[in-house]
Amino acid sequence: MNARDSRKFSIKSGKSIADTISSRVIIYARSIADVWKKIARSWTSYHPCTWHNCIPVWINLLPMHDLLIFGDSWAWGAELDQDLRDQQCFGGQLAVMMPGYRHLNFSETGSSLSHLHLQFEYMLRQLDKSPKGDSIAIFFLTGMERYLTFDDAGEFAHFSPMGAIVRPIQNSLRDRLDYKNDLYYKHLHSPHWDILNLNCTILSLQARCRYYGIDDYYLPGWQRFSPWKEIDADKIYSKGQKTCADILGLATSTTGQINFAGNQYIIPNETHPNALGHKLIAQTLYDIISKKLTST
Repeated sequence: MNARDSRKFSIKSGKSIADTISSRVIIYARSIADVWKKIARSWTSYHPCTWHNCIPVWINLLPMHDLLIFGDSWAWGAELDQDLRDQQCFGGQLAVMMPGYRHLNFSETGSSLSHLHLQFEYMLRQLDKSPKGDSIAIFFLTGMERYLTFDDAGEFAHFSPMGAIVRPIQNSLRDRLDYKNDLYYKHLHSPHWDILNLNCTILSLQARCRYYGIDDYYLPGWQRFSPWKEIDADKIYSKGQKTCADILGLATSTTGQINFAGNQYIIPNETHPNALGHKLIAQTLYDIISKKLTST
């Protein structure tokens, strides 16, 4: 094609040859990235942050942005088919809705709010302190009454009203941790501390995400709250006035009390979303994120 033909093409289509080639290169690049993403999902490695979580190998070889997921068993995908968990959890389904993003899940079952910082630290080590450009982080906010603690060897555990949450390496310490757990909720625990810790956690996570250039979002699990004015409430789903339980229709409109029985987004599971529930959560997050991305 000579210069005259090139000008005719540009006038007729409204695009230059360079624009057309650029568009096709982007399409081909995304296709190649999708293939690499599928390959990476078939190669897994042990996740030392927890005893049952896996993340893709070759994570630094993929030419994609990072979709970083942090939280507890809801974010991890408890009670899902374990062979399909990575694809069915809301992080995996959200990544499908956002071409060019790879799903990296650092959440852990039975976690606590303060543990989000340890998950964040592990993410930095895995990604060599450099998340890929335009990274997005989703922080699922678990029950604020849970409490992060450490045993004598410096290994973390979690206190909860249902009993201490320990890892297999701490089985020999279970009785001792259960005893401390009971003392904590009998003599030390306070809902005022819970609110303080929740706000401090979000405030500090927002600061860390600003430092690393991560676009962060926060999804309350089942407890509504009013964030401090220093917190960017626009990054919190419904500014804390609605929760993931509201999304799934689990919470009453007044008290917020949770009822799992017969809910289509839970059954046949007991207390965690099924694949359809995770899809609804992913769609809700996608609507929020895409709206922000198109407005900037």
